[in-house]
Amino acid sequence: FWFWVIHYACHHNDFLWKHVHSGHHRVHTPTALSATVGDVLDPLVIGTSPHLVTILILHPHALVMYVGMTMYTIASIHNHSGMNIPALSLLMGGWIPFRASPVLHDRHHKFSARKCTDMGFVFWIWDWLAGTLTPETLRTCGQFPSRDIAATQQQ
Repeated sequence: FWFWVIHYACHHNDFLWKHVHSGHHRVHTPTALSATVGDVLDPLVIGTSPHLVTILILHPHALVMYVGMTMYTIASIHNHSGMNIPALSLLMGGWIPFRASPVLHDRHHKFSARKCTDMGFVFWIWDWLAGTLTPETLRTCGQFPSRDIAATQQQ
């Protein structure tokens, strides 16, 4: 949830868009390496802030925090890979209801830019609730965004 909120803010706030997040959107077809493309502030603000907020609110055990940050990093690479490999999606929690797939994040990079749609990175439910999940994404991915590699390749 916190990632979605901070990501949303980076698209809607002029200063955050210009100085933090717009560099990341120079990449229209994400790759695993492009997960870290952008200004140096982008991974600090978008990648670190959700963890800091969670730590301040929940005070998790250090092991839980490290596992969560590791999973987030792996999810970032996976969501920017442009590939929906079923085995990898299964490992990345593709079976969890409302789990966002690389298809959704690909659409975010290809079509939204500053417009701020399809921002779901972990869960697409936040986009649906906020009205930022596009009808095209629902048509392309189905009610529950697709997890298969064939759908990604057709994009």
